[in-house]
Amino acid sequence: MLPEKPLRIIQGYTGDIAQHQIRLLAECPWAELVGAYVHHDAKHGRDAGEIAGIRPLGVRATTDLDEILALDADAVLYNPPMERYDEVIRMLASGKNVVSIMAGWNPKKRSCFPEILEACEKGQSSIYGTGLNPGLSYELALLASSICSEVESISIKTCEPQDTLGEVFLTMFGFGKTEAELAEGPSGVYAIFAGTLHQITDLLCEELQLPHDGNAFEYEFEPATRDYDEKILVRKGTMGGCCSARRRRPAGARSRPSSCASSWAPTTCAKPGSRAGRARDGSRWTCAAPRGAASPTRSPWTTT
Repeated sequence: MLPEKPLRIIQGYTGDIAQHQIRLLAECPWAELVGAYVHHDAKHGRDAGEIAGIRPLGVRATTDLDEILALDADAVLYNPPMERYDEVIRMLASGKNVVSIMAGWNPKKRSCFPEILEACEKGQSSIYGTGLNPGLSYELALLASSICSEVESISIKTCEPQDTLGEVFLTMFGFGKTEAELAEGPSGVYAIFAGTLHQITDLLCEELQLPHDGNAFEYEFEPATRDYDEKILVRKGTMGGCCSARRRRPAGARSRPSSCASSWAPTTCAKPGSRAGRARDGSRWTCAAPRGAASPTRSPWTTT
């Protein structure tokens, strides 16, 4: 059922995915973009439509969160690079529902959960975590369990070609970093996925009543075999591919939920364990895929 009047929407952050959302909102008859919250000063004052590569929409982007909170809006599409519950809590308390691909999947596991509840009560608002993985993937896993008499294990895998990611995310993942830089601390793919996948595996265990005795986050890197310069510079020998997984260690042999995100860099690879094949257009591709990971069905990058 469509709303009686258009929903008033604020776009929180304006990266690659958010720009796609802005374009969809511009063509949606039952939604109206009324605000845009940005992080970079270079975007402050620009029209949201211009940022998204379309016609001007008459919505000026701002870096001022107070200005955003003062707007009359039904919801915020919140797309920060990382979970930022300090901002989410203020949005909820101001009476705005929050829909996010970077927060809200299992907020009761967060130390700030009491503050989230308080903000929702004050603003009569809600938070909804969505997306692909985390998001739709675990919802489908729960749905699939309804036709099973016994659940032995759950495995969710996402394979993502890097041309779908912008410069910011490629850098955050750690592409182009040396082994020494990657070993400096919990950054890159660890920082992005460890917390989010932890929430999802927790949720799956809780909903399916699967016992466990702890958790582990595993990730592997594959070095690039040549220099590659598109969006960011990846030097030969630096990180060119990655595979990560969060697993709940089972209390018994029959309970092992896991969620895995695999990524391939647009670099040629000639190592033992690398994958090669034919793209649909007949050209040949090779990719730096971690051993044991499935190869993509086609090359979305360069072909030779």
